[in-house]
Amino acid sequence: GYDTGVVSGAMLQIKTASQGLGVLTVGEQEIIVSSTIGGAIFGSLLSGELQKRLLVGRRGAILIGSCLFSVGAFIMGLSWGVFSLTVGRVVVGVAV
Repeated sequence: GYDTGVVSGAMLQIKTASQGLGVLTVGEQEIIVSSTIGGAIFGSLLSGELQKRLLVGRRGAILIGSCLFSVGAFIMGLSWGVFSLTVGRVVVGVAV
């Protein structure tokens, strides 16, 4: 929930920034905002299997999630377009 609230405020800057991504269509904005939720759906399905099959337990799953979250934040920080920003948000969603 927090990320969705933050991105809605950030979209004001992202979609109009002259040095940012430029003018975004409504569809691009929707994809950027909802991609984290889509990644979270995939991550929630994956996490149970990860804990059972790799025997990493809760602590290992939290560690893997934290590493994925950091990678996703790094991708978003260096994003050069809508695609790279969406990929970063999906990775963060899987980590959530």
